[in-house]
Amino acid sequence: MRPGDKVLLLKSDIILIANLKKIHSVKEWAELVECKSTQWFARNYFKCFHERPKKVINRIRLLRIYELIYSDIEISGYELVWQVGLKDEKDLYDFLKYHTDMNFTELKFFIESIVKKDTQISE
Repeated sequence: MRPGDKVLLLKSDIILIANLKKIHSVKEWAELVECKSTQWFARNYFKCFHERPKKVINRIRLLRIYELIYSDIEISGYELVWQVGLKDEKDLYDFLKYHTDMNFTELKFFIESIVKKDTQISE
């Protein structure tokens, strides 16, 4: 891997975070990073960070969902879908069920309980 390739891969994380709404696949991510090919991007990303790009997309999307719910416990599923770049509320349900084993309502209650404990500790 050339030195410039490592810089390109480091930039890719920033590009992912900034364009999470637009990125639904490794192919779309690689295109935004302006990589030679999706295969080159995936292979070299894994070599550099020891994590598959698809897992990174899912992890960043999940962290963004946590962050949005934490900052606004009243956020609707529709608003959340729009903010994180999922297709619809069914897609959100499937995504959360697969990655957290909770649905949207359960996740909101879970995060709300953490927020309540957090505020009690700080008082």
